[in-house]
Amino acid sequence: KLFGQPNAKNEEIPYDVIVCTRELCARYLGGAWNTISPEQLRMQPIMLVFPIPF
Repeated sequence: KLFGQPNAKNEEIPYDVIVCTRELCARYLGGAWNTISPEQLRMQPIMLVFPIPF
């Protein structure tokens, strides 16, 4: 919903996306990611200006 929209940079990232991001980072990167809460995580949407080949 949020990502892939032309004005995504102006949108607030949904809380569930922040929670999921923190959980994935904590699981796979470990370290300090295990000590922060979702409220401490600051995220900002980015706009890709070129297609990513899959």
